[in-house]
Amino acid sequence: MYVTDAQQFVVQSFLYAPYGEIILEYNTHAMGEAFPKYSFNAKELDEETGMYYFEARYYAPPMFTSRDPHFEKYPNFSPYTYCYNNPLKYVDPTGKDGEITIDEENKTIFVRANFYYNSSQLEQSKKYNIKNGFQDALDAWSNDIKTALTTMGFDGYTVNIQFEWKEVDIGNATGEDAIKIIQSAANAGPIGNSIVHDEMVSDAAIVSGSKHLSANMIKAGHDKYVFFGINGTATHEIGHFLGLRDRYSSSNSEHAPNIKGDLMSSDLYRDNAVTPFIRVMNYNNLTPGTSKSVLINKNNKEAK
Repeated sequence: MYVTDAQQFVVQSFLYAPYGEIILEYNTHAMGEAFPKYSFNAKELDEETGMYYFEARYYAPPMFTSRDPHFEKYPNFSPYTYCYNNPLKYVDPTGKDGEITIDEENKTIFVRANFYYNSSQLEQSKKYNIKNGFQDALDAWSNDIKTALTTMGFDGYTVNIQFEWKEVDIGNATGEDAIKIIQSAANAGPIGNSIVHDEMVSDAAIVSGSKHLSANMIKAGHDKYVFFGINGTATHEIGHFLGLRDRYSSSNSEHAPNIKGDLMSSDLYRDNAVTPFIRVMNYNNLTPGTSKSVLINKNNKEAK
């Protein structure tokens, strides 16, 4: 790994073993001022203890110093192990879960996404609990994902779907300032998405970059049966987080071909997320018998 300055000169570099032990280091500041040491997985190294800070816990190669907070989900692995004992294949950016979609060897599938929000900023409606509405939509997606995987032939696999809410402290910020804080927190996470209230959104909702959902939550609460109903707006918008495109109009260059009744269409009555998620799996070439890790982002989305 190389670290460069503004003139693109190498000021720091590391050669390390698969589990993060430093084998060789080059540091132009070694004989002068202190230089921050961000090395393995871009995590800060505490030179006094030799441990990396992985947000959820500390990592002392080749093991974590405390248990995985999600250890109950992985009974076949030690709660202190790093990347399922296979760092050449997987990464663990936060110290909580590995970034993996299909683990063929252990017949396990993970679908993960974090949703950043702020309670006071999100809950603008007095008629409806907005967060609960989105949670219902996420639960619907979870059920449909499992059905889709069964349909694709992933029989005998353990499916772990981890959709987690992350509260963001916005202090006294309001309006556009609050939105920027929440979206920045989401941008900092490899699987981070944001859900925010924006009074300026005139449509039902907008998702930008497959990552940031903005909606006027007052209108959403008022039209709760349309926005949060079965296969409604909220369920549709979550599809964009997984890289799916709208299927409204063939004249729109950003849209995929229309499919009548598809969840990503603009039809009044739409089907569930089973077929759309199968499309997500297919365009990423995720099939039974493969081991592959995929990160959905603005550069990895459904073809037009």
